[in-house]
Amino acid sequence: MSKQKTRLVEQLMPLIEEEIQVLQKSLDSASEAATHPESKPENKYDTRGLEASYLAGAQRERLQELKAMLTLLQTMVIRNFTEQDRIAPTALVELEQDGRPSLYFILPLGAGFTLQWEGRPVLVLTPQAPLGQALMNKTVGDTVTVKTDASRKEYDIIHIL
Repeated sequence: MSKQKTRLVEQLMPLIEEEIQVLQKSLDSASEAATHPESKPENKYDTRGLEASYLAGAQRERLQELKAMLTLLQTMVIRNFTEQDRIAPTALVELEQDGRPSLYFILPLGAGFTLQWEGRPVLVLTPQAPLGQALMNKTVGDTVTVKTDASRKEYDIIHIL
């Protein structure tokens, strides 16, 4: 099973690398805009240069997060789980909500990416996400509830791989 989950990680790494490249270009543009002579304030209310500087700072921070994520994925040990194990990072979990099955790959970082496993979509989920928090240390047969401002959803844990 860890080979199949390794393939999921291998699908994720190019997606992160692509996001790094796009973000680096955007960061270069924002940095240039922040220091460009035309960004010099024309009056005390002109904040173009300051706004570009804030944007560049946020992009720089996100870029560092993505690079750390990539490093973690390259060195992470992928654990095999049995149906009796408790959910933890690197678990591939099948849930059922209202009769619909869905797959989640729990990783320390990388939430929101969608991968493919045996022709099925797999959503990357972190333990910090509401659903991730609810799943941690649960086992097959448990039901977890996730409350949001607008709703309450229940998920049955069907498989842990």
